[in-house]
Amino acid sequence: MEDAKLTPRRLATRIGVAPRTVERWLTGAELVPHAGNRVDACRALKVNEDVIWPKAVQVRS
Repeated sequence: MEDAKLTPRRLATRIGVAPRTVERWLTGAELVPHAGNRVDACRALKVNEDVIWPKAVQVRS
């Protein structure tokens, strides 16, 4: 998030979720967002999904 110059609140606003939701993603290592939210977050952060949520990518493969 630092590289994208986004705070959790700004990321939440950009992808249309509550700031608390983003906070949960950051603190809950086992928590995986819904697919659409993952895609939107990755676009906003300019990273591949497997960098942030590798377990979600493994399950999908």
